[in-house]
Amino acid sequence: MIHLILLILLNLSLIPYILVIVYPSVQPWQYILITGILNVLNIFIYIKYLKSKNIFSDVYLLKINRYFYLKWVVAIVFISIGLNFMINRWIFDSYGLWDAWAMWNLKAKVITYSIINFSDVKIFDDLWNHMDYPLTLPLLHVSLALVFGEWSETISYLLNILFFILTLLIYSKSISKTFIITPILVIPLFATNPLYLNLASDLCADHFLALFLLSFLFGINLEENQNKIVFYCSPKIALSLFGMSIIKNEGFLYASLAIFLLIMLNFLKSKKVFIKQNFFYFLIFALIFILNFGWKYFVYSNVGKIESDFAFSDIVSKLINIFETKQLDLIFSYFIKFHFIDLKGIIILTLTYILFFSQNQLTKYMAIYLVLILFLLNFLFLFSQNLEWHLSTAYYRINLVILPSVLYLWIINYKEFINLNLFKPSNLPKEISS
Repeated sequence: MIHLILLILLNLSLIPYILVIVYPSVQPWQYILITGILNVLNIFIYIKYLKSKNIFSDVYLLKINRYFYLKWVVAIVFISIGLNFMINRWIFDSYGLWDAWAMWNLKAKVITYSIINFSDVKIFDDLWNHMDYPLTLPLLHVSLALVFGEWSETISYLLNILFFILTLLIYSKSISKTFIITPILVIPLFATNPLYLNLASDLCADHFLALFLLSFLFGINLEENQNKIVFYCSPKIALSLFGMSIIKNEGFLYASLAIFLLIMLNFLKSKKVFIKQNFFYFLIFALIFILNFGWKYFVYSNVGKIESDFAFSDIVSKLINIFETKQLDLIFSYFIKFHFIDLKGIIILTLTYILFFSQNQLTKYMAIYLVLILFLLNFLFLFSQNLEWHLSTAYYRINLVILPSVLYLWIINYKEFINLNLFKPSNLPKEISS
């Protein structure tokens, strides 16, 4: 069910993406009709494939057992707490973070009213900052705005509330016998974390990206539970990789890194099926590469040079002189403050514990992946053209993207601990068991 909802969200973004480029004079009824028909067709194919492979069971989220009522009562309580924060911000700060308006919502508003007023859709506008940013989130907003008949920032808040609930559904779907302990730890840390609630209500694309990153790990866990030999490129995994890559520029890096690691792990696990299984990962990488760089080429060819937040023209000299500047010290100071003062070590300590002490090999792979993302995020700041401004405005927001995924590792690691059955009489010393 969760990946099906994500598929619908991507359909409402990607289909219009192609539509407004190919047919900029599209009318509202044409937009809704074409997007709706292709969306239904994609959903039908997706469900048909899952049924053919007998992997449609995760659609049914509500399994009645003795933990069912406790599970959903706790989840609803903390969803309510999180939503209360978001709704209050909605009331007092209806436009969200200024960055959200400049980078995402303004684009959605301009495109929406261009279509409603029967004008040609402007993919580029001089008023927009970073015209090379993907339009995935703005076009999702546009699709819903056309259904409601007008643009409103309310739609952005409703979308982010949906992203928030989907994250908690992934947590709940992953909790079975472990639910008595894990909600006391995981759900409150997520649903009441003021830093993440700020991110969730900023209306930027980072919350959307965090959901797809989490859905990727969720999909890997589902697939690994069904197959212990290789990491198959299932529709769930492919969907998550594709979604990450077209939401934000750094999402392309996350997806590319994930594909590289999956290919390497498949090679190490079973060399016989290396080429057969990894062909699909190579195919996905080729597709997301073409989409991302094709979009940037399209933008640059129509607009010309666009100012970037990063400068990679002199990488070698920057790396050589890295210790002679204050850049590294400044980034490290933000790293310490964010991870150990504001987040109380949640991310770093969790990843460290899993890497060195967990017996679950799959979660170790996931932890390695998240550590590499963390390293990549901080490394890229070295090439910022205005480091102090960039750190003050974006460091927390960019790094918080991995928090839901780190907390997800708590759940599946605790499940492993419970399933060890350490306290069975057969596992205890004879003098205790007797």
